Amino acid sequence: VQDEISVQLLQGIGITNVVQAGDPRFDRVAEIAALPWENLVVEKFKNNAKVFIAGSTCGASDDDLVLQFINRNPDVKFIVVPHDLNPEPIQKYLQGVKMRAVCYSDCTVETDFNQFQVLIYNTIGTLAMLYRYGNWAYIGGGFIAGIHSVTEATIYGLPCVFGPNYQKNRPGVEMIALGACTSVHDIETLQKWFLPLKSDSLALSKISNLATEYTLKNTGATAKILS
Repeated sequence: VQDEISVQLLQGIGITNVVQAGDPRFDRVAEIAALPWENLVVEKFKNNAKVFIAGSTCGASDDDLVLQFINRNPDVKFIVVPHDLNPEPIQKYLQGVKMRAVCYSDCTVETDFNQFQVLIYNTIGTLAMLYRYGNWAYIGGGFIAGIHSVTEATIYGLPCVFGPNYQKNRPGVEMIALGACTSVHDIETLQKWFLPLKSDSLALSKISNLATEYTLKNTGATAKILS
């Protein structure tokens, strides 16, 4: 089983032949983070600046909140990675970002990114690697069924924020308790979380280390299960 709670539940019904192995998904994100991977278009957009990545955004509440957040922070670069490539939310960003947004599919290494604050990463399959270019992350899904993978971002040391529906995501719950992640419900709570991490490099480094240490500490389940 993955956690101590599961061990206790089984013991409560008389089952003691139990191994608490952990969650092999931690091993997977660590493996991905160790892979060499680069994206020259994203590097050109980043241009050595700090970047906020909104990953797996889904649902109108995610999009509305992230869009407000972008426009509240015009001095910060954002990469938005929609969970589904439906045209409606993408158009919402293209039309709603005051400092202009551009789709990744329309860019090359020759693109002049000085005129764009936001890169909409409208491709699938590489978010877990893309997080290596970020400094903070918003994890989508917290206003509907539940948040998507938070460990894909925390393995790189990104402090993460997400909506209120995170209770079924054990890493999210545990990292909130540690202080590496935060749940928010509106633009004001999101800004309150972000501004100290934006202005104070020591505070950002501290929480970044908490996020990485937690994620790495939970690796090793795959070897336990196989043995």
